[in-house]
Amino acid sequence: MDNFYFEFRKKAEPLAKAASIITYPVLKGFDGAIKPKHPSRVRLFGVLVSDVHMRDEPYRNRRLYDGLYDLENSKFPIDVLTSAGDLTDHGELSEWATIVNKTKGHMPAKEIVLAFGNHDTWTTTLEGKDDYDYASGLFLHYIEKLTGVPEDKVRFTRVVKGYSFICMGSESCECDGKIGAEQIAWLDEELKKATENGRPAFVINHQALQRTHGLPYTFSAGKNKDLPPEEGGIREGNDEVRAVLGKYKNVLLISGHSHMGLCGKFTRHSTFEKVDSFYSINLPCYMFWNHDGLPSCGYGYVMEVYDDRVLLRARNFIRRVWIPAYDFIFPIN
Repeated sequence: MDNFYFEFRKKAEPLAKAASIITYPVLKGFDGAIKPKHPSRVRLFGVLVSDVHMRDEPYRNRRLYDGLYDLENSKFPIDVLTSAGDLTDHGELSEWATIVNKTKGHMPAKEIVLAFGNHDTWTTTLEGKDDYDYASGLFLHYIEKLTGVPEDKVRFTRVVKGYSFICMGSESCECDGKIGAEQIAWLDEELKKATENGRPAFVINHQALQRTHGLPYTFSAGKNKDLPPEEGGIREGNDEVRAVLGKYKNVLLISGHSHMGLCGKFTRHSTFEKVDSFYSINLPCYMFWNHDGLPSCGYGYVMEVYDDRVLLRARNFIRRVWIPAYDFIFPIN
């Protein structure tokens, strides 16, 4: 399917460009290619996605290939591709093997950073029970195959062109996040090092902080108004993580998990918001249709780092279309 599908997309490109004449008045920016606003000034050019939920099914394979096609046809080199967790649907060995096989031979970015999600922890043993140690071991084994970089813990820092991507990882198989004291102390040290030169630091945790991005209401797609405040976010360690993030300048927290569509000035909730002294972005689910905001699948963000700001540009990587109404700016102080 791989080569055939990519050839099909290539031949269909003229039709997509012709269609842009019709869609431009509504969607704007449909030019069929990824590129920065200011190529000569951009310091780091990256892509943010979350909740790929991969397993070997035709529609999931197709959506994965659509995204790879878009990234590989970028008109500007992509420095880093970052996923904020739930790369697999249930962390099973077969699902990890699927994503390795489907992406073999593809180069969507110069570097790839993959964070741990709750679905990645749901690997069952032969006894049919969730096993965190087994699941985290599979995660570490396969992200090395996918990125070429070995890690010994689900929490780690990758430095790309001088910018730190600090990946956290929940310490249980629960749906909500659990961040222990040792990891919180580690986060403090990593942020201290990452921000001492004035550059922004990007912290990736699958679950957002409590009471941000409409939580807990948005976690149930608005179906349950009586959820406890910790539902859908970091259940244990939330206040301590928030306090550490607030100690440093130029911090952006990147999360997913909620499957909330693109939200902004036209909606009750927001994909991007200021929390205390730092900023937070909650990414839509890439693989499935979302709730609230724009519901379609395929959404994520292109991230352009400049000297004075980080520009976050909403894009549908399946349909190859920009969504400028949901762009945000993270100022660098």
